[in-house]
Amino acid sequence: MAQTNITDTSVSGIKTAPNGVDYTDIGDIRKDIDSLKSSMVSLSRHLQRGGKAKADEVRGALSDGLETILGKGDASLLKVEEQVRENPRRSIVIAFMAGFALNFLLRR
Repeated sequence: MAQTNITDTSVSGIKTAPNGVDYTDIGDIRKDIDSLKSSMVSLSRHLQRGGKAKADEVRGALSDGLETILGKGDASLLKVEEQVRENPRRSIVIAFMAGFALNFLLRR
């Protein structure tokens, strides 16, 4: 691999390679690339913190919703138990009819 030597060939300080390519903007490009790298690192850290905060928020909302659902389920179960105790014959008839309907639907 041939090594390209950069030489100062003009009075204005413009650096050119022996093949005539102008390299005056390489320093600026390197600075821009370094700036872009640091911006990307900063952005990824920001997104990571924001994502964690959002995940914690969603986890809390789900936990609250689950507690609400479990509370309603327990209340409904107690209500059904009370109705069965108050009228056991009706509960048996309802259970029989529900089983018969499910059997009829699942058989098809």
